[in-house]
Amino acid sequence: MAYPALLSIFEELGPPEVIKRSSQPLPVSVVKIVVGQMLSGAAAATIYRRLEKLYLEEGIEGPHLLKDKSLRSAGLSTAKTKAIRGFADAHAREPERFEAWKRCSYDELKKDATRLWGLSSWSASILALSHFGMTDVWPSEDGSIQRAVRIIRQSIEPEFQADKAAPYRTYLAKMLWAALDNSLLTDQPRNR
Repeated sequence: MAYPALLSIFEELGPPEVIKRSSQPLPVSVVKIVVGQMLSGAAAATIYRRLEKLYLEEGIEGPHLLKDKSLRSAGLSTAKTKAIRGFADAHAREPERFEAWKRCSYDELKKDATRLWGLSSWSASILALSHFGMTDVWPSEDGSIQRAVRIIRQSIEPEFQADKAAPYRTYLAKMLWAALDNSLLTDQPRNR
């Protein structure tokens, strides 16, 4: 085991779900990721439910095709609206570019995705692990991951390095998110 000091946390969480490719359309995943940037999961889910209601009412194939006014009325900022519009326009113009993302390595995906306005390295990492099911993605820009690493280094394993989990760093990230969500990693000292 790469992280014996974290064994009790991992055992409490149980085995992780097998990571697999999402069945939802790429534009839906991209919109969900853009919506979730810099927001809590609950706030992002609320906004996405509004978007879903709007596009279903309008009878269009996805939230990326909503007009700017509809995106804004659902609670999206001007910047997030611009990011979604930029993606939607590029997706319509260059469908083969986005089809090729299915076959890209993580580095290739990150390089191309971040060429789109409003998609960051964080966005690319979340897309790689949640949509494309890549198993060796370490979302180092994610605030929750940064918090988990800080807690681990301060109170459990000072020499913690995510690279020890390669080629399965996505599983490590998912376990750390779950540990935070279940209060198994907190700023409070853990009873051993």
